[in-house]
Order: sequence, then C-alpha cells, then structure tokens
Amino acid sequence: MKTFAITWVSVAIIVMSFNQPAHAQAVRFIGSTGNDANNCERLAPCLTLQRGIDETPDRGVLQVLDGGFRERGRY
Repeated sequence: MKTFAITWVSVAIIVMSFNQPAHAQAVRFIGSTGNDANNCERLAPCLTLQRGIDETPDRGVLQVLDGGFRERGRY
C-alpha cells in the first residue's frame, strides 16, 4: 500500500509540473546603430536609453547591444 501511495504522489507531482504557465519576458534592445523611431526589437534597436525604458513593458528586460548608446541630451 505504501508503494502505491508513493507512486500516485510521484505521478501527481509530475503532472502538476507540466501544468505551470510559461512566462515569456519581453526583451527590448538599445544600441549605437539604433533609431528612436524603431520598436526596440533585436533587429531594430532604439538609440537612447530613455526610449528603451519607455518601450520595455513591466517585468521586461532592456538589453544594451554595445557601449555606444546615447543618453537623452548627451551626445
């Protein structure tokens, strides 16, 4: 009986682990070749840090592609 209970608990844990929702993070990019008219996607990065922050949703990630991005007002 003990083996039977352990088996069912193991199966329940496995089934519940597959039932977890996927949480994809939105990633936005800024870089020296970017343009603030872009949507900050990987192939169309933004230029300024402020535009990248504005385009990044809650719990999203802002990734800097290189060190040449511009801070608003400083060139």
